Amino acid sequence: MTKEAAADFFGISRATLFSRLKDDPEIEAAWLRGRAKTQATMMQGLIGAANQGNIRALMFLGERICGLKEHVVHEAHVETRYVVELPTEVPTQDLTADLSLLSASPPE
Repeated sequence: MTKEAAADFFGISRATLFSRLKDDPEIEAAWLRGRAKTQATMMQGLIGAANQGNIRALMFLGERICGLKEHVVHEAHVETRYVVELPTEVPTQDLTADLSLLSASPPE
């Protein structure tokens, strides 16, 4: 549970909760203990699920706890094609002549 959600649950403003956590070491310690207990309970549940063959639990534990992460590299050949739209007022023969000039070797 986030601190914001805890403040909403207890019916106090978020600012009040943050202020109390900052000003009172006992409240901060209690918050940290509760968080640690929740994490331990969650870990026990994950390990139990993994022991029963739950693939998602096994993957999560493998990635987060053991540092095992599959690295996938995608390789592909990309071919770029261009579409040239010609205005209707340019006659095709003029364009063909202009293109032949471009492909001709430059004057020496």
